[in-house]
Amino acid sequence: MSSPNSASSAATAGDELVYTGETVVVFANATYQFVVLRHFLLPAGDDGTSDGDVLAMLIQNPHYRGSFVGTGDGDTTIHGPYQASAITTDSFVAVAPTDAETLVRRWAEYAAPLPEVSGQGMDREVYPRMRAATSLYQLVALPQEAFETEWRLGIGSATGFHEFVALDRLGGTVTLVMATDD
Repeated sequence: MSSPNSASSAATAGDELVYTGETVVVFANATYQFVVLRHFLLPAGDDGTSDGDVLAMLIQNPHYRGSFVGTGDGDTTIHGPYQASAITTDSFVAVAPTDAETLVRRWAEYAAPLPEVSGQGMDREVYPRMRAATSLYQLVALPQEAFETEWRLGIGSATGFHEFVALDRLGGTVTLVMATDD
């Protein structure tokens, strides 16, 4: 695994990802597990923005933020169990789609069998995006000081917090995939 190139410069106006929505796959099996996919479009006319710059644009996007504990759009400093300020482009490593899919499949059935409807949602929404990615990155486990102290015992405390960024340059999309529990 390797780290993406560091962002060469800060994103400028017009060099922003466009947020297009969110998909959630909930596991109805008493594990409190779920997968959130946040969908973005690459900047119009993208002609070779580096992966590091795309990751920087994602991290800076307000739709990257969120604690998943029902506090709404006020989570401007939190990302999952982490302080958003602790996450940089160097916090991501390249990962093979097959390795990412294997990790998520194991995570999905770690605490209990995955209900059929949830499995269908994963097969429809999550795994195809990982396989279609021209580049796929995984957020590495961050050090203890990166955790958001108020929510650190909630998000991912039972089965972990797993995050992937799927860049599909052919489709012009970026999908943020977060698998966790609350």
